[in-house]
Amino acid sequence: MYTATIRTMIGGTFFLMLALVSTSTAQSLPTPAEHPNSQRISVQTQGSGTDVILIPGLASSRDVWTGLAADLRKNHRIHLVELAGFASTPAISNPDGKVIAPAVDAIAEYIRTRHLKAPVIIGHSLGGEIALMLGARHPDLVSRLMIVDALPFYTLMIDPTATRETAAQPATRMRDWLLSQSPEQRAEFQTTSIARLVKTDAVRPALVAAGINSDPKNRGGCRVRTDDDRFAPRTWPH
Repeated sequence: MYTATIRTMIGGTFFLMLALVSTSTAQSLPTPAEHPNSQRISVQTQGSGTDVILIPGLASSRDVWTGLAADLRKNHRIHLVELAGFASTPAISNPDGKVIAPAVDAIAEYIRTRHLKAPVIIGHSLGGEIALMLGARHPDLVSRLMIVDALPFYTLMIDPTATRETAAQPATRMRDWLLSQSPEQRAEFQTTSIARLVKTDAVRPALVAAGINSDPKNRGGCRVRTDDDRFAPRTWPH
């Protein structure tokens, strides 16, 4: 199952995560209820019990959680998020290019409108970034966070002296390169990346397909944060 491979993906778009910050699908999940509550996200629910929200990574389908979902839905109501423009969820008009902060706002609104009581949030890679920002901006809405292969500022793993300003130039180059790819280049890049990052051969084709089917502008739009798109206040304690 995909869940067994998630831990192998810390690089998992490691260089794509530079454009963050620091830059069909698998088998369908059984009889989900779909909640297109926001153009920014779609959510499928399964099971009953305490609420758990799962957020996949960059250019990924919610199906990466298939194995974990099968276990969690036995005792919990799970909410499987997919971001607009990723995998099978249609892209939307996004003139300002932001992805993370609007997704955080959409998930916060989902929690409020569905009257969820402090759900647990599980996020992988870009989904982990979203989970961290959700906890920082809306601590009253969540109970616990589980962050898989994500950091608040990925670039520090490459350059311990990096700042948001020094990361901007390589992130912009990465964004421009992603946006300039032809469909053939995008397919080759996705195939090569997944082959390097994922150990389980059987799940690679679906992960490659999710990336290829994702909107390039959304992938490239995950870029260095600016002052109006902060991860958390500058005074956020270490």
